[in-house]
Amino acid sequence: MSALGENAAKLDPFQSKILRKLDDLQASLDHGFWDSVVKESFNTILLCLECLVMDHAGPKILEQLRRESKIYLEPLINTLRDKGIEISSQNEIEKLRYFRNKIEHEHEEAEKRDAEWAYEITKSFVSQYYPEIISALKERKMGRKISRISKEEKVTGVKVADEVWIACALLHRENPDKEDFSVGEILEKIRQENIFGKVRPGIYVHLNLHCVANKAPNPAKYRMLYETKHGRRRLFRSRDYYHLERNGGKVKPNKHEIPEKYWYLLDWYETEYDK
Repeated sequence: MSALGENAAKLDPFQSKILRKLDDLQASLDHGFWDSVVKESFNTILLCLECLVMDHAGPKILEQLRRESKIYLEPLINTLRDKGIEISSQNEIEKLRYFRNKIEHEHEEAEKRDAEWAYEITKSFVSQYYPEIISALKERKMGRKISRISKEEKVTGVKVADEVWIACALLHRENPDKEDFSVGEILEKIRQENIFGKVRPGIYVHLNLHCVANKAPNPAKYRMLYETKHGRRRLFRSRDYYHLERNGGKVKPNKHEIPEKYWYLLDWYETEYDK
């Protein structure tokens, strides 16, 4: 087995559930669901306490607590104390419980800093008793990062024409009141986005000839840009005049040949720009 995933493979089903909860917490934090992060942080700590009781007092004790409806903070902590395990962060956990209850029952609203605080308490608590879960969490993050980089690497060979189209589309989105842009403005946008890693020599000729629908092709037949007047361009629209020899020429990038973060531009082009 590769190093990536080794720690996750060592976890039992109960520890794996804590790992999934932490993963979900991170996702909620990334998406701005502050209230959910606070509430689920406390639930994750309770789950970790249950796991500790199972490991140190045995499943039968946990089952008994469940039958007696005592799966909440104090009974779990007291059971662990009876087994010689002191929960040093009890005060912070109780603060978290108090704030969770304010959100749950008094319609208090959490802010970003509250959610980050709750998440850090939870991670710290889990790390204290199950460091292998935190190691597995880091592996998951690294795995996602590697996967993202891999996807990006697949599109570093983006076509020059597609790079030109993306830059012009971004300018339209950022400047909805402007009808067209100078070649220099589009070139500067290409520099800023830096999709390929450098400005390739072919960019300029694509801006001035290869991508321009209402110019004679020589030899590329793209219909991605339209020349409104000398030195100015906008994206091509299907109702625009184009040179007959460019008939059938490409008007926009193929979705899977450009970075995923620009896919929304294709939807915008079809549903808004080229209605």
